Amino acid sequence: MYNFLGEKINAPFLPAEVLPSTKEENDRLLEAITISDSCMDPDVRAALFEPDFDFDDNALADDFVLQASAEPTGNFVEVICRSK
Repeated sequence: MYNFLGEKINAPFLPAEVLPSTKEENDRLLEAITISDSCMDPDVRAALFEPDFDFDDNALADDFVLQASAEPTGNFVEVICRSK
């Protein structure tokens, strides 16, 4: 093995666990996987199958991550009780 300058270098030793498998894999049968809409949440089902579903009303805000990671305000128990 040679580096970019053409100098000979020793190849690193890699254990068998990090090398590709020598076993032959079975082909995946993705066509056989079906998901029934009866096991979906109603909003997911609507987004996938209802042609008049309004994505704008159900979109996350642009700063969703900032909102979700914001420091909670107030007493935790009060916040939970108010949410019910």
